[in-house]
Amino acid sequence: MDEIEKIREVDEKAFRFEILIIDDYSSDKPNEIIANNTYINKKNDTKNQDIKLILTRINAYYKKSVGRAIRKGLESSTGDYIITLDGDMAHDPENISRCINLIRNGKNLIIGARFLPKQHIFKPISRYIISKILNTVIRFFYRAEVHDYTTGFRCFNRKLLNNIDLKENGFAIHLELNKKLIEKTKKSERIEIPIEYKKRMYGKSKMVYTKVWFDYFKLIFDS
Repeated sequence: MDEIEKIREVDEKAFRFEILIIDDYSSDKPNEIIANNTYINKKNDTKNQDIKLILTRINAYYKKSVGRAIRKGLESSTGDYIITLDGDMAHDPENISRCINLIRNGKNLIIGARFLPKQHIFKPISRYIISKILNTVIRFFYRAEVHDYTTGFRCFNRKLLNNIDLKENGFAIHLELNKKLIEKTKKSERIEIPIEYKKRMYGKSKMVYTKVWFDYFKLIFDS
């Protein structure tokens, strides 16, 4: 739950945060982590807090699926703007402040990109190579000026979800969601910001590369 500790450090008094913790049959024992987290247990004590945090734990009692978990989180969210990020510290919560500033300046979609010019190679190298190749292929087919279609870090106006029907259950949910959000925004309304993708600090990834490739390419050629 290091993300929660990081989020509480975001100094944005004008914003009220709602944090959805999605447990998709995690092997990291989120029940115990949440129960032992001092900050979560004291969430109602806001005397020294600039941000009101609402913490909701969602139990995904169905087959393991990052796609289903993300859809459940989107359906359960109530805020005007939504930020999605991985719960393993691969995405740095410090980028939230920048997203909020961009929202205040009129942006409706902020994409946390890993493949902008001059960005560094991230680890593990296998993840970088596969993601880089995928995004190169995707950009060729979609002909859009976006460098990272498969990123899981994004911030967007929840109004963009209107009339969007998400169907993907696996990691291809990232491509499906990003593509549909991009299609609903003008170039002036969206921006890519560089993020430093970090090797996960906790747990074990559920990604199976052969399955990911199949799902992504199926979605590309079906759309």
